[in-house]
Amino acid sequence: MRKQEELDDPRSCLNKAGPDEPLFVLRAHDIFAPDTVRAWISAVKHGYFLRGLEISDELTEKLEEAEGWATLMEAWPTRKVPD
Repeated sequence: MRKQEELDDPRSCLNKAGPDEPLFVLRAHDIFAPDTVRAWISAVKHGYFLRGLEISDELTEKLEEAEGWATLMEAWPTRKVPD
């Protein structure tokens, strides 16, 4: 999700977080972000597989959305190794 969309959506992950809840943010600017997103997708799928759980349609959509964001991150023009 783009920054402003995240802030504007009361149902967003950021806005659902508690006031003191720790967060970890990935930016397209970070050259490792797309791989990190894809590693998360893989971990979720693998975790469900290992536990014999069915991936819901809602989760499937979330994973597909994450893949789309990873692709957009790769196309970001000012990517670099993080400071």
